[in-house]
Amino acid sequence: MFHIAAWVSAFLVESNTVAVSPLSRDNQDEFHGLFARVDARLRCVDRTLRGCGRYNLRTSVCVLVLLQRLVARFQRAVTKHRELNLLVRFATQRSTLDQLKALHRVIDRLFGYVGLQRHPQMTEWRDRWAQDCVRMYATFEGRVKQPQLAVAGLPTAEIAEILAIMKFELDYHKDKLTPQQVALLQKTASKVVASSKVHVPKISAFYIPSVDVEFGDDCDGVWDTRGCEVKRGVYDQETRLVAQYLSADNRYARQLFWSATEIWHGFRHPNVAKMLGESLVEAKPVVVWEDAAVHGNFIHYFANEDKSNQRRLWRMFLQVAHGLNYIHQQGKAHGN
Repeated sequence: MFHIAAWVSAFLVESNTVAVSPLSRDNQDEFHGLFARVDARLRCVDRTLRGCGRYNLRTSVCVLVLLQRLVARFQRAVTKHRELNLLVRFATQRSTLDQLKALHRVIDRLFGYVGLQRHPQMTEWRDRWAQDCVRMYATFEGRVKQPQLAVAGLPTAEIAEILAIMKFELDYHKDKLTPQQVALLQKTASKVVASSKVHVPKISAFYIPSVDVEFGDDCDGVWDTRGCEVKRGVYDQETRLVAQYLSADNRYARQLFWSATEIWHGFRHPNVAKMLGESLVEAKPVVVWEDAAVHGNFIHYFANEDKSNQRRLWRMFLQVAHGLNYIHQQGKAHGN
């Protein structure tokens, strides 16, 4: 909590508080114009907040905390985007635009909190959105004319994932693309296949590109993973999760892994761990789960729980029973 006090102190003395990284250092990114709109709006909130805590401390502190988190989230997204391969940036442009819209919606709320509803920056990003997108699309069109250059020297697994993302967009999000975008995506994918000879992999509706997940340390709270590695991570900036990697490297194990994901992804029950998605394209296939074991597995929790809280433990047993009963009602055995 001491860092919040430091932020408040900085605002009260009207110092330079929010370090919104300048985008002028690198204007080569295809999304530079769209990123710049977000950057300008964050700076606008920053300037408005400076010193205003003298008159409304509670609101200023709340907005300050939200702004700091939003700035950090934006900076991570921009930095990560710049490091991606050209064709990955090209294939993920729809999801990147969705993320930027989500950021703008949060900034809209910040504008309301600090009384900037009538400021030009409140609506300018919407007025210029279509124009900025056209410029972004045109830049990509010029850069992907020779996609074979972008994949030259890449490992087969990386090329396969690029093709997987393109196939995912064409198979499951074609209705969100213009005919011109669809044609360019198909043409680019065909050129990559022709030059690399890499097979286009099978893709499910719940495919998650690895670029959307940040993997962390091993998850020690999950035991008996039966030939899998389990790691913690973050999906879509905020969702805490665990990632289950298949360790066995053979066709039969991969087929079992694939079949299990198709079964489990259909489960919808509050007492059954939710599967967020999968990526079977990588060298190690991975399934992404919600972090239901954030405090360790059930047996570990039971063994270490204080005797005075036995009633809570029995409620947890009941929840597990409800979850297993749901799986059995779906015609599945929980050991599958």
